[in-house]
Amino acid sequence: MHPILQNLVSSAKRFDRLAVEQGIEQLFTEQIQLNENWYGVARLAIVVASFRTALRCLNSVPVNSDLKLQLNTVTALITCGALDEAQERLRIIDPRFEGNCRLKHLKGTLCAQMGNKEEAVMLLRQVVENEPEHGESWLTLSAMHSFANDETFASKLREAERVISAKATIDAKASYFSAVGKYYWDKQNYVQALASYSRCAELKKTTASAKDPYVHQAKSLVNDIKAIKRVLEAVPAAPEDTVTRPTPVFIVGLPRSGTTLLEQILAVNTNVKPLGEVNALEMAIKPFLQGRLISNAQDVSHILAEQVSTQVRNEYFRIVSERNGNKPYFTDKSLSNGRYLPLIQKIFPEAEVIWIKRNEIDTAWSIFRTYFSQGLGWSWSPDSIKQMIENEETLIRSWLENSPAELGVISYEEMVSKPEAVLPDLFSRLGLVYDENHLKFHASTHFVDTASVNQVRQSLNDEGIGASANVPEFTNAYQRLA
Repeated sequence: MHPILQNLVSSAKRFDRLAVEQGIEQLFTEQIQLNENWYGVARLAIVVASFRTALRCLNSVPVNSDLKLQLNTVTALITCGALDEAQERLRIIDPRFEGNCRLKHLKGTLCAQMGNKEEAVMLLRQVVENEPEHGESWLTLSAMHSFANDETFASKLREAERVISAKATIDAKASYFSAVGKYYWDKQNYVQALASYSRCAELKKTTASAKDPYVHQAKSLVNDIKAIKRVLEAVPAAPEDTVTRPTPVFIVGLPRSGTTLLEQILAVNTNVKPLGEVNALEMAIKPFLQGRLISNAQDVSHILAEQVSTQVRNEYFRIVSERNGNKPYFTDKSLSNGRYLPLIQKIFPEAEVIWIKRNEIDTAWSIFRTYFSQGLGWSWSPDSIKQMIENEETLIRSWLENSPAELGVISYEEMVSKPEAVLPDLFSRLGLVYDENHLKFHASTHFVDTASVNQVRQSLNDEGIGASANVPEFTNAYQRLA
């Protein structure tokens, strides 16, 4: 391996962004011919959240590379937020691969994420008709299209089980059974829906890590919460920033509690840029903890030390600046926001924070039935779901006891059933003007890469309220958990 590449790998492991950027600049300056290996270099830049540098590397990957590398390059471009470049790369892929199912799956998924439902459904149907063992395409298709009124195609879904069982990977099988669960749910056959979702969960549990780092983090923070609160009481908020910054709007909430929906409603306003689960704060903190997650009072104290917290703040805004496009507001709905709430309030005193809450059992059921592409290992078991919900609730309520500012708290149920009673006050709190156009969020083409992508392409409805009542076997088991 070239010495510069060796140093790059070492720097990325230390989360040393500046060293990674300098090393990559040296590669370009010395005109080292990496060809297909520019993709691997780009991945190192992504690890340290240097997305512009990664984009430069990805644009150096030859366009005549093999299909797998081309698709990986497109996926990395999407990760960097470079959607136009990703679409252009897809457009110029060698026509010889036009009928390839992996290519069509990626095109269909990107269409779904950008709100082009008709083309997404067309492409994904072509995939499963040619390769019925492609469980991931069945999953995405089931989210975009109800099979309940399409019995011809629904029969193809059921018939695919034989091929799936014989040829598919575990992830493809799990994706397929999640799609079957959605089919039965649309048919209101809730017993069969639960059975199919449970089959998906059992398969995913075989690949999930025995030690989920986020479950461990939440437990550790709860166990050390008294010491953490003493640290918070002793640390003042960050001094006033002399640099003009956009206003962060942190959305706090569990998966499937309405965070994506709320973000898309806010993003109808042209002054707001939706960044989704950008994880910028976690990435900004990693270099100071050697890549670890914050898990105790000592970690909190270290990050809130004045010099460190200033660097974390600057790095957070640097990461965001590569995605924001100079909008005066941006939303950040990272799943870690609840755990990092006291850091948010100390490091970003100007930020707005909104906590969206949903009925616990409806949330738990929605988490269980959702296939999370980002791999939430704790979401496949009612027991671990309950533990995570309780830990998140404990942490947020504990943080609020020492909160220097009032948090905006809204109910998911009220937001979807009585939006006019909830949203105007929320917008006023943020310094934004609310009007009825914000309820047309579903017509937006904002990129959405969370599991809620299909829900936010529909008009506001209350179908999710009380949905868990349809699966009493699940809800009764959940309520019996200690």
